[in-house]
Amino acid sequence: MCDTPFLREVPFLCRIDPRFRIVVATAYAIALAAIQNLPAACLGVVFAFALLLLARPNPGATCKRLAIINIFIVFLWITVPLTMGGDSIAALGPFHVSRAGIFLALLVALKCNAIAFVFIALVAPITISVLAHSLERLRFPAKLVFLLLFAYRYIYVIEEEWKRLYTAAKLRGFRPKTNVRTYGVLANMLGMVFVHSFERSARVYEAMQLRGFCGKFRSIALFQSRLRDFVFTGAAAAALGSIILLDIFPGKFHG
Repeated sequence: MCDTPFLREVPFLCRIDPRFRIVVATAYAIALAAIQNLPAACLGVVFAFALLLLARPNPGATCKRLAIINIFIVFLWITVPLTMGGDSIAALGPFHVSRAGIFLALLVALKCNAIAFVFIALVAPITISVLAHSLERLRFPAKLVFLLLFAYRYIYVIEEEWKRLYTAAKLRGFRPKTNVRTYGVLANMLGMVFVHSFERSARVYEAMQLRGFCGKFRSIALFQSRLRDFVFTGAAAAALGSIILLDIFPGKFHG
């Protein structure tokens, strides 16, 4: 039930029922998104990093995923402290670095990375078919589950179709520029991709019907709750509860 190329070896977390992992990751993300103080965010990062260590993911793949997230965090650090009002702690020419802006940028950075740690540890190793089946078992809307599966399956097909059209256009002398002709050619190519995708979807649906598709996918993955699933969920709930309590009553813990 784990994406083995992403993992160096099958860790303990891969033996946890995917449904429990999805629920824990979702609850953790919602709770972290709502916290408003730095100590709670720091504690959330600690627990999330501990989960990441338990998952033992491939360092290269993990760093690439975190780098994509933190690129946006860098822009946040550049803009928010200089544009947010409040007490100024430094001046950069006409701009003032606000204390509230630094606090907000740090808080968002901690929360984003903590949520990323949790999803990399718990959800990223799950194969797409098992993920979809888990969502269906969790009473997620069936149409959205189908949309997830087909989007994952055919996004690469659509990408290849776009590359083929773009290569054909370049062989016919097309050179992209910032003018109306270029925009028109790109718009026509995009329209052809949509048309071909619609025709392909019709053929795929007809083929599925001929093979007995009745609106429900079958999966070979069998889910059975075990004691370790409930122990893991209970431990995660306790950790999440401590983060929430630290956010609601920060003074109690400092005192």
